Amino acid sequence: MRQASATMRRHMTRCLCAAIALVASVAAPARAQDAPSASTGQALFATFCANCHDGTADSRAPTPGELRPRSPAAILESLISGAMRVQGSRLGGPERRAIAEYITGKDTGR
Repeated sequence: MRQASATMRRHMTRCLCAAIALVASVAAPARAQDAPSASTGQALFATFCANCHDGTADSRAPTPGELRPRSPAAILESLISGAMRVQGSRLGGPERRAIAEYITGKDTGR
């Protein structure tokens, strides 16, 4: 009985180690994707934001030039819980950070 129990523990330990290795191998590429480049931020802004933030006379949205002096945190706050929360809800965290970094020209610190 004890030998079967020890064999079972070894088997469970191997399964657990294999599962951890699998999760780590999947998570590593995901972490690399969490840091979009400035060109990604520019493309995301063009796709999701520029239609309104285009500076036309009939737009109530601030222009990119008016947004640039703001902090990345202020842009993120707007996208998460402020006036742009509906639009921001369509984006993931890394995408929102990429837009905030692109539009302000400043690093979010992540």
